[in-house]
Amino acid sequence: GCPLRTIKRVQFGVLSPDELKRMSVTEGGIKYPETTEGGRPKLGGLMDPRQGVIERTGRCQTCAGNMTECPGHFGHIELAEPVFHVGFLVKTMKVLRCVCFFCSKLLVDSNNPKIKDILAKSKGQPKKRLTHVYDLCKGKNICEGGEEMDNKFGVEQPEGDEDLTKEKGHGGCGQYQPRIRRSGLELYAEWKHVNEDSQEKKILLSPERVHEIFKRISDEECFVLGMEPRYARPEWMIVTVLPVPPLSVRPAVVMQGSARNQDDLTHKLADIVKINNQLRRNEQNGAAAHVIAEKLLNLQELLNVVCRTVSHIHPIESQKS
Repeated sequence: GCPLRTIKRVQFGVLSPDELKRMSVTEGGIKYPETTEGGRPKLGGLMDPRQGVIERTGRCQTCAGNMTECPGHFGHIELAEPVFHVGFLVKTMKVLRCVCFFCSKLLVDSNNPKIKDILAKSKGQPKKRLTHVYDLCKGKNICEGGEEMDNKFGVEQPEGDEDLTKEKGHGGCGQYQPRIRRSGLELYAEWKHVNEDSQEKKILLSPERVHEIFKRISDEECFVLGMEPRYARPEWMIVTVLPVPPLSVRPAVVMQGSARNQDDLTHKLADIVKINNQLRRNEQNGAAAHVIAEKLLNLQELLNVVCRTVSHIHPIESQKS
């Protein structure tokens, strides 16, 4: 038999886009909303034969198993634009309020005694760590500087110790920070004090902008924010690659003859593929900003429906097969 071992620990995390692609069997992503072509499952469609067995007599193109042997395999859709994940929206806002809008540094210097105290008291409790760091940062309306700020205030640095100072300095930019507000599924950045006269006082935060801010957060500061960077980074909370569940999760009902009635989830995923393709075409053709914004909003709304359908938060709109 198999060797048995005691489970010592369970590591939770957020799947990265690269990991989702590695787990996927649909190389290049699902690009077609159609399920069949000429009566056969379409490669790159939502009934891709690499994802599992469709016919009772068929074999899976990935594992060569039959209907009882093949568990089904995940595919993926590469999104034209990043979108928010409705399940991570509260955490996304918390992290946004802890880091600089411009340079992505923690709003409080990580050498601050209060931060060191939080780290000491929250060992093995990452959720508690984020809560305490958030409470410390949320009232900050300016990014704390490091060596740049020291120079501004005429603090002389000893010669030959430049590298040492760079390591010790926090390196913040000293810019005024916006207040992050939420309205429904949209996030806004609102400034009380602007950094330049030309700067707008209130802007809509696109998921792409939030993704850019999160990507620049260092691994060290990720840890301070309660995340283990090997298993969860802030930018992974923004969806850039959407996993597509196997056919066994969304089976089609065979009607009279050979007609198939697709599962609700498959219909929603088909809508996502359609809007995603339209959005990509609009961007390539240089469409007007408001057209792209409208398509992005449609994509966001569809993704929210899929997230709720999968997690059974809300009853599904129509019948489930």
